Amino acid sequence: MSECPNHPATLPRKQWLDAIKGVAIILVIMSHSEGIPHLHKYLIACYMQLFFLASGYVYVEKKGGLVRKWKQLLTPYIAWSLIYLFGACAISSPDYTQIATWISGIAYSRFTLSPVVTETSIRLFPPGAQPMWFLTSLAISYAGLIPLLKIKQRWLPLLISLYIVISIVLTFCPILLPWSIDTVFITSLFIYIGYRLKNISLTRQQCILLLLASGISYILLTHINGTINISIRQYGNLGIASVLLFTLIGILGTAAYSSFFILVEKTFICRFFAYFGRISLTILCAHMLFVEIFKQIQLTIFGSAKFLPRVISLPTRLSFVLIMCVLVHYMISYIKTLIRRKKRLSIEHA
Repeated sequence: MSECPNHPATLPRKQWLDAIKGVAIILVIMSHSEGIPHLHKYLIACYMQLFFLASGYVYVEKKGGLVRKWKQLLTPYIAWSLIYLFGACAISSPDYTQIATWISGIAYSRFTLSPVVTETSIRLFPPGAQPMWFLTSLAISYAGLIPLLKIKQRWLPLLISLYIVISIVLTFCPILLPWSIDTVFITSLFIYIGYRLKNISLTRQQCILLLLASGISYILLTHINGTINISIRQYGNLGIASVLLFTLIGILGTAAYSSFFILVEKTFICRFFAYFGRISLTILCAHMLFVEIFKQIQLTIFGSAKFLPRVISLPTRLSFVLIMCVLVHYMISYIKTLIRRKKRLSIEHA
């Protein structure tokens, strides 16, 4: 298949697209720190699907693209996983068995082996590295995208149906498979949907109608389907039907967020969320570190991590984590600039 002539690499960066990623990464922080009762399942029901769809929207089909994507995703995965590993070893002084478990968890790239997490479940990732699963999941999802792009159009519906059937069959697997192999067929479909939607444009009236229709439908279906957590292959509470509802909820949620931010694209609201969307990779990797630091600060000052009322604690924690992640982003950018400058000087003096 030839490369799309209007792919995002040749167009100005879409602020609304960055904004929906910004909302998604903020919801990730909230879900990993202190959620909002009664609203939690509605807030987290589509944020991971949104990331996969957004990844498909900016994907460019060209030679060597998959290798570059893997490098972009696996380099921070390895680097940040090791940071959390060394940090956990330094703080908790674990025995060799625990260290071996953490190392195997990084290689396996799943939080735990069992899709049903209990207090007795063995945690594979070192503390703080839990969100890292997304990077390996996205990497293999790009691999799952390739057959969808290469197959002849007349066979595409059959392949999509096969992906869905395999996803349903894998819900019966008693363990979580490495690198999210058990969810890759569904997540690949989200990337494919995002890829196919990149040339669609909507009028203001269409955006308003889409926002209302998708938003209401999203809330209703999420209420029916229940809590979603794709990191442990939890599509909802309705068994096989939840696989399909998970897919539909992801599409509806993304449509609602996208239409909203297209409507307000030239406003401060869109620019605010778009900023965090542009650095979402850094936030994804670093936020658990600062979530835990904030908990310790609360514990040290008040003697209890739950001392502050939620109405104060949640925005305070969220602001602290975001500010610290921004500083980490600038620090990483500065180091990269120094490295590139050093390489350039070495070439000039060679």
